[in-house]
Amino acid sequence: MTAATSIGAPAAATSIAAARAEFDADRDPRMIRLRLRGIEAAVSTVRANLAGPESAALGEVAQRCHGAAALAGTHSGTAVPAELLAVLDIADRCARLVVLGLGPDRLPLLHLATEAEQTLTRWSLELPAHDDDRALGRELLSTVHAFLALAYPLR
Repeated sequence: MTAATSIGAPAAATSIAAARAEFDADRDPRMIRLRLRGIEAAVSTVRANLAGPESAALGEVAQRCHGAAALAGTHSGTAVPAELLAVLDIADRCARLVVLGLGPDRLPLLHLATEAEQTLTRWSLELPAHDDDRALGRELLSTVHAFLALAYPLR
């Protein structure tokens, strides 16, 4: 291999260390709180342009995001588990779907909600969790469920 086609060991180690530091920063409860506030703001902006049941459902999503952000703000650990970060990523993807407009096909929200449930179920069965992590996990899942209720409202 030539130098142009390979990454040297020091460069690879630096890249891995940088990626690890970025991952650890993402798991910081303060960063999670900020991401949830961003989701809340995006949903609230869309809600301002809607009326009726969709507006009420988005209000529930915003309320759940607010509650999850408050829990993240009081999280006593230095980092939340990666599984909770994965559920946060799912909530973020749900928000993007809403911001882009759901349209008639609401199946992607169902798939995302199912993925969130499976992630938290595996995590809760595999590892003992700290009380703060369990509470934040429940609130993140309820946020995803609020997105799901937007897609499939109870009549």
